[in-house]
Amino acid sequence: MKKNVILAVSILIISIFVVKIIFFNKSTKEQIIEIVNNNAETIILDILNQEFSNSMTIRGIEDVSVLEDGVDFYCGGNGIVPSSHDYGFYYTEDNLPKAIWCGVKYCDDALLVKDGNGYSTDYQHNYYYTEKIMNNFYYYEAHF
Repeated sequence: MKKNVILAVSILIISIFVVKIIFFNKSTKEQIIEIVNNNAETIILDILNQEFSNSMTIRGIEDVSVLEDGVDFYCGGNGIVPSSHDYGFYYTEDNLPKAIWCGVKYCDDALLVKDGNGYSTDYQHNYYYTEKIMNNFYYYEAHF
């Protein structure tokens, strides 16, 4: 009887976790683009003021990092290395694609090559892709 209860609770917890990942993960490209488009004014004001409390209240933004090349807005990820994925967007004052990811400079921007609507690199066998959302804002994803 006790084993059945433990099994039922375990299945319930796993089911809730799977449903959350499938239906409520705000880390997809379309959802991140929507975050930027719907909240650009707030995000830009936070960038100008260098104070990100308003941006951190936006659903889907998990962390903000100010870097030399721009501001990274991390929106989440999943998986375990060597099969992990991270997603977000960044602001860059010079309006050029950058290799910014998860609060760090991933690699030299010169390693980015044109790839469909954006730019990518396979630096050290890890895949990075970035694509312009609007002036000064770029979506990114990293797979490693």
